[in-house]
Amino acid sequence: MTNTWIKGTIDGNTITVPTGQTVYYMQEYNASFKIFIMEKVSDDPVDFAVDETTSNFTYTIDGKDLKLNGTNSDGSVILGVAAEIPEQGSAWGGTGDFDVTCTEVEEKPVAIPEGLATTDYKMTGDGSAPVSGIVKVARDGNDVYFQGIYTMYLKAPSRAPLTATDL
Repeated sequence: MTNTWIKGTIDGNTITVPTGQTVYYMQEYNASFKIFIMEKVSDDPVDFAVDETTSNFTYTIDGKDLKLNGTNSDGSVILGVAAEIPEQGSAWGGTGDFDVTCTEVEEKPVAIPEGLATTDYKMTGDGSAPVSGIVKVARDGNDVYFQGIYTMYLKAPSRAPLTATDL
């Protein structure tokens, strides 16, 4: 959601990324959200603490895949985000990943033929939550193209609030 980058280095088939890199800053709290390896300290409520002994995390390159190392498949050790507030310390930011494999995207999104006109349609529906919005539809002979359907479902009230960078 923050649309930020973190930096690592590559050596052979290993990518090493230093922990403690800032991914978000919340000015009103003077809080820096940083990425760390974190260990579960509580199940009820779920809480994690920064692993102070780990100064980096790694990915192993396997062909076109990147496999995150150093986390557990049971979620007890994660690559997480902690909020750091001066003079208050750090606290788990409520998000993290574990047992992750990144695979290069080779699929290409559908594109409509150049110059094809689109028409706006109002989409409404009921499922797990009501949705509504505008989708674009284009026709080329027997081919019909839709744009914006998934975006409408992301806006459903049962989903987390979206920011401009999500769209």
